[in-house]
Amino acid sequence: MLIGALPALAQESSLTRVAANDCGVPGAQPFLVKGENYTMPSEVKGSKEAITCNFGGKVIYAFNQLDIHADYQLEVVYLADHERKQRIVVDGNEIQNVTLEAGKEQRYLLDLPRKAYAYSQLVLVFEVAGKGANAIVSELNLYSSNSKAPVPFKGKEKEALGNVLTYHIDTDVDVEKVLPVYTVLPKSVTGTYRPVLSLNGTWQFPSSA
Repeated sequence: MLIGALPALAQESSLTRVAANDCGVPGAQPFLVKGENYTMPSEVKGSKEAITCNFGGKVIYAFNQLDIHADYQLEVVYLADHERKQRIVVDGNEIQNVTLEAGKEQRYLLDLPRKAYAYSQLVLVFEVAGKGANAIVSELNLYSSNSKAPVPFKGKEKEALGNVLTYHIDTDVDVEKVLPVYTVLPKSVTGTYRPVLSLNGTWQFPSSA
């Protein structure tokens, strides 16, 4: 959903801003996990927040200690120097796929599904989805029905999140083709003196730690 004045919308929906990131500005992007800083050239016009950004093959932001019972909305702002197609992925699920127009500041407000932070954590992965050398993001604000602020990841946890991968989830699986077929073990087999159950091969099992 494209929006023009987020503060009014957030106030009407009784949500409070609980986290802010001015992407591309050192010291103003506390939830950044992965991404380089960049300032748009002077010919690209936009708001003070929009002209700076993070970029990379993947740009990752992560929020910890969210309230799993609260509602959350994400405001995301883009300003591209040339056309790009990119997406946001959360835990393998795409929550936005967007085309960025050259020189146009684009502002969106996204309702986050509760499954996106079901474990009290929200990890946003911005990545290329068809056009452009890398993904970008200029500003990120998180709004919630719970005024408690999330906290950034630090140390080894933050380092591990920098290596997060995204996957395409196939939702059209024919269960009958992938489930195993079970049968009852017979008490006797005609013409066989001593029935033996075989797994058709040598099996190795790792020892427990």
